[in-house]
Amino acid sequence: MGGDEFAILLEAASTSDNMNAILDRIMDNVIVPHETNGISFESGTSIGVVMNVPAYDRIDDILRDADIAMYRAKASGGNRIQLFSCEIFPQSENRASSEVLQLRADLKS
Repeated sequence: MGGDEFAILLEAASTSDNMNAILDRIMDNVIVPHETNGISFESGTSIGVVMNVPAYDRIDDILRDADIAMYRAKASGGNRIQLFSCEIFPQSENRASSEVLQLRADLKS
């Protein structure tokens, strides 16, 4: 998706417990100390999650909402998982965030 962004499709995550276990494993494996040339550092991750519900007709909408959730996770301090839901992200914020994301994509082109 971007230089430091990627998407993962979890078809086997049939329950929220199963999905949470997978997300916890991803976080545990990303947020580990690394050493390069004698310099130790830690990486971090912010994850935006969207459940594939019947309301979605297009993959672009799912990716947009996952991106919105990821940026909310980053804005909340990073190194966290944010589940997208319409209750958390009102429609007006979705539209505004979508416009910002489209602007960013247009500027990258």
